[in-house]
Amino acid sequence: MTYDAHGVLLDSELFLPEQSPSEELGADCVLRLFPPSIQARPSHPWQLERPTAAGGVRFCTVKDAEDYLIRFPDLADFHIRSGGREIRCVPTPDTPDELLGHLLLNHVLPLSLTTLGRLVLNASAVEIAERAIVFVGPSGAGKSTVADALYQQGGTLLADGYLVVDNNDGTPQAPKGSATDRGWSPRDTVARRKTPTPGGWSRTGGPVSIERIYVLEPLESTTDGGVTVTPALKRAACMELIKSVVQLDGADPAATCRSVNHVEWLASSCAVSRLQFAKDTRQLPSMIDAVASDCRTSERVQPSATQAVAARASDMESQTTA
Repeated sequence: MTYDAHGVLLDSELFLPEQSPSEELGADCVLRLFPPSIQARPSHPWQLERPTAAGGVRFCTVKDAEDYLIRFPDLADFHIRSGGREIRCVPTPDTPDELLGHLLLNHVLPLSLTTLGRLVLNASAVEIAERAIVFVGPSGAGKSTVADALYQQGGTLLADGYLVVDNNDGTPQAPKGSATDRGWSPRDTVARRKTPTPGGWSRTGGPVSIERIYVLEPLESTTDGGVTVTPALKRAACMELIKSVVQLDGADPAATCRSVNHVEWLASSCAVSRLQFAKDTRQLPSMIDAVASDCRTSERVQPSATQAVAARASDMESQTTA
């Protein structure tokens, strides 16, 4: 069956109930599902190991000739072949299809798209009034926390982990697809899902224009204990965004050059600002209020989007003082 996921047509032998089937012809990527097998030791050392919060290994990758292996220990192996146009999934005997679909859509497919030249960011993003607000920053900076706060107030979660960015006649867009839920553990037998709220979590509409990107910079302390938003000049914006670019093969010079070009375009096409705040969960309403205030002063964001963000901030402030 063919699905539209992350802006590509995926011909999948694995049933993906959360994705809408597509009747379009000419798949960009094919998923082949192989019989379960015990994971064998790779012929080369692991090149990348992505840790979990608990100190384990979420997944690891290795390149063999022109192909890539993405391994989720004790769950499944995904082989990226033909320059990202074919994915072969070999699960372990006890891995359920639901979890395979979660790994495919929210980890493997975004990573494989980088080999096809697509721009993928390690980011969280929320759609408000048909506009995308994106949050980037180092691990633990609060990307998921801020996005979840807006989501809980009725925004639509576009991404929480990997964000695919498309170029639509010069306009950065987040394609339709499945939002990334990273809330799973290798010990889980199925992927854990958040409970949707009205207007949140999944989306089936078209691509959403990216209007603003915030680089989160948590500080141990601030002079006034508040939150500041500072516009980033293009050079500084590029330096911050390149840190968030995802590459399956970090040693590929052509991919690195392509990523730099992507980032220069992105920094020129939408507003990029630094969002600095003290590392304190009580700052969350102030952070949302700062984003709303910043949107009001920008001509890039439509009034409807500005009012929507301001409403989210007002709701959070009311809940905090109640």
